[in-house]
Amino acid sequence: MKTLLITIAALFLLPLGALAGPRVVASVVPVYVFALNVAGQRAEVSLLVPPGTDVHEFSLRPRDVVRLKGADLVLLQGAGLEAHITRGLRGLKTLDTTGEIVIIEAGGVPDPHTWLDPVLATKQVMAIARALSGLDPGGEAEYMANARQYAARLAALHARLGSRLSGLSGTFLVTYHESFNYFARRYGLKPLSLTGLRAETPLPARLRQVYDIVSREGLAAVFREEQFQPDVLSRLASDLGVKACALDSVMSGQPDSGYYERAMNKNLESITRCLGNK
Repeated sequence: MKTLLITIAALFLLPLGALAGPRVVASVVPVYVFALNVAGQRAEVSLLVPPGTDVHEFSLRPRDVVRLKGADLVLLQGAGLEAHITRGLRGLKTLDTTGEIVIIEAGGVPDPHTWLDPVLATKQVMAIARALSGLDPGGEAEYMANARQYAARLAALHARLGSRLSGLSGTFLVTYHESFNYFARRYGLKPLSLTGLRAETPLPARLRQVYDIVSREGLAAVFREEQFQPDVLSRLASDLGVKACALDSVMSGQPDSGYYERAMNKNLESITRCLGNK
């Protein structure tokens, strides 16, 4: 009896958020990481698409549908990235975290990879904070404080990226998958990819274009992403005698609260190491 009373008392001493915080489902890894940093211990945040999974190929399982329909809020990257996932699901309360961001197009298709620009990522973080505050007004001060603290970290990351990459302004950043458009635009690089936004098999014309540019520009490296291991990019590097280096699009690693910063710093080191001796 004494043990039961102690347990009950302990429950009453827990923060309200630990008992009754909003249930939030984040669609993809970067949005999940942003939500973790905003929510802290007050909201329950889970991830829908597992790390390393191509979101374009992801299909809902019955338990995923149950989880989505039971969520107080579903956080989407937006720009059409999850349209095939949420199509047909009714009654979901969703937030397009890129709703206030100007989306660029690649080949006439919206490019959803805004998170790879830390300045735009900060806008997504603040959108998440406002949405959680609307769901849980009692936690607004906590959510907004968490968001501001994380935004300060992202601002420091942006400053570091800008400083270190300034010497590579105008350099082509050649990747397999067309995902670094926002990143390249922010830091003065020229994005060029073997495939489009869906990482489909590269067309011969695109291959010829990339071969010509890498050769003409004297580039020292081309880049693959962690979730793709394309033979065609390795062959390109071998044919032209350049390095095949790695980038992380923040979709494949351990999705804890610090993953975004680790991945972006790792990208910085990879780019400066592999292209810095141009």
